[in-house]
This record gives sequence, C-alpha cells and structure tokens, in this order.
Amino acid sequence: MKRTGFILELLLILSVGILAWGGTANKLTAAEIEKTDMQEPLLASYYEGQESRAYKMLQKSIFKKLLDQWTGEDVHNPVWNYDSFTAYQLPDSDRDSLPSGTEIYCCTYSADNGKYGFAVIAYEGSGLSKICLEETLYPFDLKENIEDVMEELKKTDIDLSTASAVRERINDGKQGITEVVRITDRKGNSCLLLFDEKGVALSEQK
Repeated sequence: MKRTGFILELLLILSVGILAWGGTANKLTAAEIEKTDMQEPLLASYYEGQESRAYKMLQKSIFKKLLDQWTGEDVHNPVWNYDSFTAYQLPDSDRDSLPSGTEIYCCTYSADNGKYGFAVIAYEGSGLSKICLEETLYPFDLKENIEDVMEELKKTDIDLSTASAVRERINDGKQGITEVVRITDRKGNSCLLLFDEKGVALSEQK
C-alpha cells in the first residue's frame, strides 16, 4: 500500500509539472502570435509587388536566365530571392528619365562566394529591363532584417497596427544615394530605416 501511495504521489507531481510546463508554452506561443500580428501589416504592404504581372513574368525561365546574366562573372552561382521581390521607388530625378507608366521593382540575390546584392528592375508591360545592379554587405530586405526593424520602430511613434512599408532610394545631395524602407501609419507618422554598413538603423530624416 505504501508503495502504491508513493507511485500515486509521484504521478501527481509529474502531472502538475507537465501542466505548469504546458502553461508556459502557451504563454510563449501567445507572445509569438502577438509578435507576428505586429509584423504582418508591414510585411503584407512591403511585398504587395508580388501580386504584379512583373513578378509573374520574372518566374519564366527566359527572365531567370536574364537575371543571372545581369550579375556577371564576379558573382558565383547567384540565387535570386524571389520572395524578396517588392515595389521600389526612385527619386523623381531618376524616374523622370523613364517612360511614363513604367513600374519599378527590386529583387535581392545571394551568392556562394559570400556576396549579396539586388537589382532594380523596370517593367513596361512587354518586358523587364535592368535599371541598376548593386552589391551589398547583407540582404537589403525587410523580412531578412525584421527583428532589427521592429527594435528600431520601438523608438518611434509609429502605430504598427496600421503601418505600411515601402522600399525606396533617396538622394539628399549630401550623403548621396541611400537605400531605405519608409514606414508610414494612418495617422501620418513616418520614419526612414536605413540599410547602412552595420545593419538597419533609424534615420533622422523624414
């Protein structure tokens, strides 16, 4: 009887431990869900370009070969990250030289020799053409840097529940060309996140 009682007591202790562990797991899961919910508006708006005809065209083998040709011999076995494809905004001075109605997009790549970069692509309805190809120190992509982005946004008044994100190139004449993500909420609050040498950083510019 004593042995039976001991076993029952042990089972009771184990059951309580399992329930306690499960409760903690549920809390962690809820926290992760909340974190994902905060990121969702940014990611959904940033990657809207993947619903475009340009994105569908880029999936065709002829254009995949064209992308590889753009990178040249210095980039070994480039892998184009199609899930990074996004609409892209150029400064007015650069856009004015393009035909009216041209849509601009951006797509990143990575290579097995440790190089990263992205192409800025023009879509004019019948085809795709390269505007420029840039090499970077790390992937200039929102999802790849989302943890740093969310940390930087804590320093702002941005309402994440209504926030949207757009990839841009800016040229302020002083610092030259800078690659950024512009975050804006429905209240009109706005900020710029720079892709700088060390990572994503909040800009003092608006």
